Amino acid sequence: VIQAGAMTVPMTSSEMTMGRLAGDVSGGWKLENAAAAASDLTLERVTFKAKSLVAIVKSSVELFEDANTIETTIEQSLGAALALELDRAALRGSGLAGEPLGILGQTGVTITGTIGSPADYVKFADTPTRTLREANAAEPYAFIAAPRTFESLDKLTTGIAGDKTRLAPPPAWNAYQRFSTNQIPINLGVGTNESEAYVGDFAQLMIGMRTRLAIEVSRQAGDATGSAFGNLQVWIRAYLRADIQLAHPSHFNVLTGILA
Repeated sequence: VIQAGAMTVPMTSSEMTMGRLAGDVSGGWKLENAAAAASDLTLERVTFKAKSLVAIVKSSVELFEDANTIETTIEQSLGAALALELDRAALRGSGLAGEPLGILGQTGVTITGTIGSPADYVKFADTPTRTLREANAAEPYAFIAAPRTFESLDKLTTGIAGDKTRLAPPPAWNAYQRFSTNQIPINLGVGTNESEAYVGDFAQLMIGMRTRLAIEVSRQAGDATGSAFGNLQVWIRAYLRADIQLAHPSHFNVLTGILA
């Protein structure tokens, strides 16, 4: 989501309130010497509440001391794991059990269901583009989906009998910034075979960041299963604290019920 344009907002405390527009300002013409009518402006409050994302790795002291570049390998793996989970939460976090509420659950986001199997690009490009343009969302839009969805669209043909020529995508599809992620499931719905796609102006996605990625190492830490000191281990913990809010929910369209 950051590659797609999501904005990071520094949080100065565990909770931070921001205002966002619930309705756009309207302008009006006036006659000379006549009073100007006040423009309507609807503001609403959104509150970031820092939520903690954690990963812990346990390594033997022997491996930690003997393996070259093991520290770098572990740090990169932990960083990647937290980045992927932050992506998932930003897109479809439930807002429960300590995780943020993602785009899918936010009030004001357009949800388009029962997309089905791709037959052409209309439901994936033309229709979402129209929806977002009608909401005055700034272009270019980003399109984020599971790898399976991109594969299905890439394999589309003209539909002419016996013609295996690939179907040319429309301008709306070519205008997208496209991103593939395995953090969007393909086992959703009653038949456990559905997926989702997220289209929008991702500059309107705000990641409130209270604590950026921090990595800590201990040889004394312990839990119910034992201790690093007693087991001659090194424990590495990575964590960050963040939350998700949308500046303009109407600038997002989630496509659901996508089949292969």
